Amino acid sequence: MTPDFDAYLDARPQDEYAQTHRLRFRETWARLRDLVDGAEDVLELGALSPVGAYLRDRRGARVSALETDLRYPPYPAPDAGADLMLCLEVLEHLNDAHYPGASIGEIAMFTRSGARAMFRECRRVLRPRGRLALTTPNAASIDVLGNVLRRRHPFRYPPHVREYAPAEVVDLARESGFETERASTFFAWNAHPDVDRDALIAGLDAMGFDMSDRGDDAFFVFRAPPA
Repeated sequence: MTPDFDAYLDARPQDEYAQTHRLRFRETWARLRDLVDGAEDVLELGALSPVGAYLRDRRGARVSALETDLRYPPYPAPDAGADLMLCLEVLEHLNDAHYPGASIGEIAMFTRSGARAMFRECRRVLRPRGRLALTTPNAASIDVLGNVLRRRHPFRYPPHVREYAPAEVVDLARESGFETERASTFFAWNAHPDVDRDALIAGLDAMGFDMSDRGDDAFFVFRAPPA
């Protein structure tokens, strides 16, 4: 239970976005709350979320939001300046970084260069043993499988640039020197009415498929190495 955080959400403007993402914010905070004690300097990538605002307003952290094109380093943030970074529903929006003079091969193929730049910058900005908390839609979720079976685009939200399977996110973080402290999935949104999650999970499990971590959103905590 997260009663104080729930009350904080209730006191915020209740627009469509807040209502649509309320469960995601609650689930994210429930997974993160035991890790934030002692986090004095927090940097959130993208617009300030209710999670970042709560850390500022109720936990006394110094929180800033970085609204810039995250594909292109360096970010306007000092080396080793943050104890905690939040990257909540940002990764899936990052296209590749295209520089003047890029070859047609670089432009035509998705290479994750924007995502890699983001992880490298997070590593630079975090203090030794600092944490990066990240959420992103799960491209291996049961909802994705249901969409494919219904002949729809597999993405949870088709306008996203790229949705990632959890193992891909872990690999991107490892490339930049992070260790994975936590990784799990949860359900943040409603499935399409014609996707019966329970029936699909039971049927695929009976066929021998691993049905663990099939939630529609993925949560990670990555830890920076010691100095």
